[in-house]
Amino acid sequence: MVLTNAKKHIKFIIWFGIDLQ
Repeated sequence: MVLTNAKKHIKFIIWFGIDLQ
């Protein structure tokens, strides 16, 4: 559960980074 949550967080951060660029 924690791993899945972390993966979702990482994906969100990556998407946010792409959006910022």
